[in-house]
Amino acid sequence: MELKTYWHILWRRAWVILLVVLVAGVGSLLLRPQTPPSYQANLRLAVGLLPESGEGKFYTYDNYYTWLTAEYLADDLSEVVRSAVFAAEVSKRLGNTVPAGVIQGATSPKKTHRILTLSITTGSAEQSMAIADAAARELQEQGSK
Repeated sequence: MELKTYWHILWRRAWVILLVVLVAGVGSLLLRPQTPPSYQANLRLAVGLLPESGEGKFYTYDNYYTWLTAEYLADDLSEVVRSAVFAAEVSKRLGNTVPAGVIQGATSPKKTHRILTLSITTGSAEQSMAIADAAARELQEQGSK
């Protein structure tokens, strides 16, 4: 058969092709998974130590070790924030209204130099803000523990 013959066959049956494309498009729009809205609260904390006094007859290395200790502390705090113990303490601060597992799953820490960033993602804006507030208070009051 020639190409012209194929073209005529397709042209006569174009409505079938269009119908299949239309049904597939409408079906995919109706059956696509709906993602629930999520809300995120971000918290940035500067981690540091007070510099050495420099008094006495010793060299303080221009506060090098103070800066280095702050870097290590930020590394450690990012791991502490991921822990179940931290999530349980934040849950206690919230009056156990939010389970510790939800808090641990919703919290993701990221460390850049001496800045610790916490991102709390939940299904409600109020819950994200409440967890972020409780986490900030827990780190400020019990962070050294």
